[in-house]
Amino acid sequence: MTISLSAPATWNDASLSASLEIQELASSFLRTNHKVDVPSIRHAFEHLSGPFFNDNSEVSKNMVFGCWKEIGGLSLYYATRNEFEIPLEHLASTLVRKQRDYGHNNIAKYGRQGLIIRVHDKIARLENLTQKQSAAANEPIEDTLLDIAGYSAIGMMWESGTFLLPLE
Repeated sequence: MTISLSAPATWNDASLSASLEIQELASSFLRTNHKVDVPSIRHAFEHLSGPFFNDNSEVSKNMVFGCWKEIGGLSLYYATRNEFEIPLEHLASTLVRKQRDYGHNNIAKYGRQGLIIRVHDKIARLENLTQKQSAAANEPIEDTLLDIAGYSAIGMMWESGTFLLPLE
């Protein structure tokens, strides 16, 4: 696998491109009736978190890019399978809106390692909420899935070197 975000000029373009790749993967899972459940999202995450937590080689960046894409695609597909709609426009606009609030330094401080920890927290929350089978007290499962897909898009941007592009 090769990193495939084509040379965007802005953060907005890069986030849209990453979001589109994630949504296309989710759509391919839907077409093939791919198995998806919370443990499959956890499994994809474990492929990322263990071997690539501290590895910064070029080969790793390509593989990590693919792992982020898979986690995001599984999250969006899981959302669809459970009647939560997360349209491309919503994912992309949420990313831009939050980036305006947080800025580049939020992710840039810890890079891949920080993103892995953030996604771990979101997946642990998803596991807890789905095991309890009750409504979340603070934010719905749909928001957790949106966050996982959003961090996955950011992970793709980080690995492709587009995360630090300027916002429009």
